[in-house]
Amino acid sequence: LPADIARATSMRVLNISNNPFTRLPNAILHLGSLEEFYAKYAFLQHSSTFHNISQPTIVHAYSNVAAEECLRLADLVGMTRLRCLDLRNNQITALPPGCFARWTNMERLWLSHNQLSALQADGIGCLAATLQELHLGHNRLDCMPAEMAKLTRLRALTVEGNLIVELPAQLGILTQLERLDVGSQNGRLRFAPTTPYLLSMCN
Repeated sequence: LPADIARATSMRVLNISNNPFTRLPNAILHLGSLEEFYAKYAFLQHSSTFHNISQPTIVHAYSNVAAEECLRLADLVGMTRLRCLDLRNNQITALPPGCFARWTNMERLWLSHNQLSALQADGIGCLAATLQELHLGHNRLDCMPAEMAKLTRLRALTVEGNLIVELPAQLGILTQLERLDVGSQNGRLRFAPTTPYLLSMCN
């Protein structure tokens, strides 16, 4: 990207998808009006990638094929205005500590097709007031924290393609759910949803 992009101080949407960028210029720090940032298949790998972005409300960084130490997920924690975050297919093994407590405006969160083995059991409830979609399919999760029952505004929850043995009964109180994708959990799921509501939603 040219350095004089810093002059575009009124820019609200920046899309660098499908380009071979590995880092973003410091000039992006001057885009104070930036609301949406798209970097699908951009292969961002430099440590300053997200540190250089201001406070967007939408970030799509799908399929950058880089480990979390390269993407510097810790820099995303400070983006407290985020409403939509797409981190699918990035080889992510863990989320940065404290991220849920800072993302209190989050409405849609895509973490599918990564290598997550656990969620922060004591933090995801912080998203209860806003989160409507949570996509966790095709990771390495073997359980779902009971605290997810606090996400009473959820309309879509996808966890197919994991290693989950049992779904927490507390999910039965998520009466706003319109879509629940569980799948067979690679043959490990022994206990399906027991409440009539979850049974009717389960795919």
